[in-house]
Amino acid sequence: MFTRCYPQEGLTVLKEYIRQGGREQVILAYLTFESYGYFVGGRQGDPFLFEALEKITEKDWESDIICRLALLKNYASENEWNQERKERAEKFLQRIKIGGSSSGTVRSL
Repeated sequence: MFTRCYPQEGLTVLKEYIRQGGREQVILAYLTFESYGYFVGGRQGDPFLFEALEKITEKDWESDIICRLALLKNYASENEWNQERKERAEKFLQRIKIGGSSSGTVRSL
């Protein structure tokens, strides 16, 4: 099911779902939905979204490229680059450069 209606408490519900041990596939689907809204749709980003995107990156979950792009956009807008963020951004950009991204693959720019 696809919708462009963003529930006001969507990330709060997701946070509780994660706390209760929710399924990876459902978590990734909702993070992809929220990432799309932020990166493409111009929605305001919630800090929990970026926290969750960092966590799935640390856990090396297979996420859509839009999740990584949303996280990079957030880093750029905050302009607070610590070593961890720099390394994560470099890893994301390398995956895009070599065409090794997962679903939503970008082969060349």
